[in-house]
Amino acid sequence: MAPVETISSTEISGEEFKQLAKGLLKETEDNGEIFDYIDAKISKNAIFKPCIIRALVLAVHEDAISVVNADFKLNQVQYEKRIAILSRYIHNNKNLESETLNTIQY
Repeated sequence: MAPVETISSTEISGEEFKQLAKGLLKETEDNGEIFDYIDAKISKNAIFKPCIIRALVLAVHEDAISVVNADFKLNQVQYEKRIAILSRYIHNNKNLESETLNTIQY
């Protein structure tokens, strides 16, 4: 089996990663599959970059929020399920926690 080619932070922008993450969130209900894909395709250095974490935070939140008749509705079950994705990559890193909070505020 050929080795899996990883993507470094210089090869993927935050917006590109956000679109990738949104696609993964839509395609699969299994967080394990999302972890496997991200871990295999995105380098360790890239996944912990602030722009990538911001993109992941946005993708997770956008996935759990829908617009119904101009009202925003949070899918609590979906949100609680997907928050594990953020926890895995933020992993008590104070700088990334700060990035997450700043991202949510916007």
